[in-house]
Amino acid sequence: MGELKNQQDHSTIRKIVILHSIYFSNGFTIVYFALVFQRVFIGKFFSNYNDVIRMFGGIFLVTIGMFILDIFKPSFLMKTHRFQSVIVGIVFGAGWSPCIGPIFGAIMYANIMYPTQTFLILQHIHWGFCIPFVIMAFFISKTKLILKYSTLLMKIGGVLMIIIGLMVFFDKMTFITIWGSEIQYYFEEMLSNES
Repeated sequence: MGELKNQQDHSTIRKIVILHSIYFSNGFTIVYFALVFQRVFIGKFFSNYNDVIRMFGGIFLVTIGMFILDIFKPSFLMKTHRFQSVIVGIVFGAGWSPCIGPIFGAIMYANIMYPTQTFLILQHIHWGFCIPFVIMAFFISKTKLILKYSTLLMKIGGVLMIIIGLMVFFDKMTFITIWGSEIQYYFEEMLSNES
């Protein structure tokens, strides 16, 4: 983040954002591969310590949010490391896992019967999650509006990061899913009334 704040060259910013979006997506996906293939040590680790990882992750996200808001500037965040993005991805994956539990329960069941097919399904989920992030990262430095208001957007992002960090820490990420479902229901009702 410190490196991004100091960059002026748009191509350098785009490269940094694309790389970190890939690292984030891979971190997010690590959790789901580990949860599905629990026979492996890392799967058991994530399964056994999911709450601890989630809580430390929430603290990490709040720290990142406070850094974005310039509340404090710890030296370890002033240097850009790809592992920071992987860790944030793992935190989001651990926090989001209860939200898609029924879907992953079905995938875990498929793992018992057809492990190769399950691996392919997880690859599709990974690419379906990763590609939009990379595309958005590619165009982020080309959008003049985003660049013009980047300071304001960083502050908004910092506040959202703190809110999400608190939600992850207190295991309340399912509220986002519930809220999204309520919005979807509202729009479906609105569209059906217009017909």
